[in-house]
Amino acid sequence: MKHKWANPTKLGAFVKKHKNAESPLLPDFIRPRDPVAVMVHSWLLWEASTEQAEQAMRKLLDAFVDYNEIRVSLPHEKATVVGKRYPRLEERLHGIRRTLHSLYLSRHTLSFDHLAEKGKRDIKSDIESLDGMHPFVAARMLRLSFDVHALPADDQLSALLFEHGIIDEPVDPDQLSSWLGGAIKSDDAVDVMVALQAAVDDAWGKGVMSKLVRKHRPTRSVEVEEEIVEEEIVEEEPKKTPAKAPAKIGRAHV
Repeated sequence: MKHKWANPTKLGAFVKKHKNAESPLLPDFIRPRDPVAVMVHSWLLWEASTEQAEQAMRKLLDAFVDYNEIRVSLPHEKATVVGKRYPRLEERLHGIRRTLHSLYLSRHTLSFDHLAEKGKRDIKSDIESLDGMHPFVAARMLRLSFDVHALPADDQLSALLFEHGIIDEPVDPDQLSSWLGGAIKSDDAVDVMVALQAAVDDAWGKGVMSKLVRKHRPTRSVEVEEEIVEEEIVEEEPKKTPAKAPAKIGRAHV
């Protein structure tokens, strides 16, 4: 896919440079076919490093019984566990809570088993329609858990690619994700995700990522900051059938 602001040739060279770096897409205690876990981890990885996300995920799983308890806990309770210096903390914790709760309200359980027999288009629509879902999180879930072609992007990746001359201007992550999805073949998507994450992690390791994001974060025409409302979640009863207790989501196996 061609764009005046993007250079596929430079992208290929950049990916090749980071191809052999070790930057796992998921911690070894998360299974790709556990999309609830992948969703929570993806929220932690958004605008952060692999190391930060893995440590935060371990802390959450140690502190809470299961994903349902993570769902009903207040943002400030999760913040105490994760650490209040975590980047974009309020946004990500609010996002975790909203998407888990949206899934529960739609299915009365924390499970994506209902997608097992659906086609890729319906899977994509179902995941992206969850209240509070972020395109970065949705793209990682689609690629890792459902084998749907998608390439996640966030502001830190946009800043990094601009810094290396791969894109000519900082762009909105949605635009970047769309371009990557068109420029990269489906069979190569996972390898490219690993390489791009390795490049992001390298920038975090050198202590330059936060500076790059502040310097190159794309300007948006409308910036809506959602207020974090710390109220207890009220369970909604199914309209036609008696309410079911939320299914226990077992702790990820380490």
